[in-house]
Amino acid sequence: MRSSFIVFLGALCCMFTSCGPKPLPSDKIAFVGQWKASSGFTLTINANGTATLFQSIDHANPDYERLCITVGPKTIEDIPVSFVGDDILEVSKPFLYAKTYKIDRPPYRDGDSVKMVLNGVTLIKQ
Repeated sequence: MRSSFIVFLGALCCMFTSCGPKPLPSDKIAFVGQWKASSGFTLTINANGTATLFQSIDHANPDYERLCITVGPKTIEDIPVSFVGDDILEVSKPFLYAKTYKIDRPPYRDGDSVKMVLNGVTLIKQ
């Protein structure tokens, strides 16, 4: 009985430590910064692999479903960020919150601005 508890505890520890943030890969550094949609949604991506979401958007706004973690609070801090290939950005706190964004267009220069498009919504780097 005691040995099975120790194995369970070890597996649980491994699960929680492996879910922590990992620094962004060098090919994703262009995503680092504060990004804002015209609806007011703000996504701040840090090089250490975490993000902050400020999702103070009216529920009736189309950006709400596309960008917000609808079960989350208005501000979610230190949520781990990961990339799946070149077209998926995920933010996830296991067992609490998660959102997958399709990267329709990675960061690009448009005049004096830098923009990216996630889930069909243009975000501008601040």
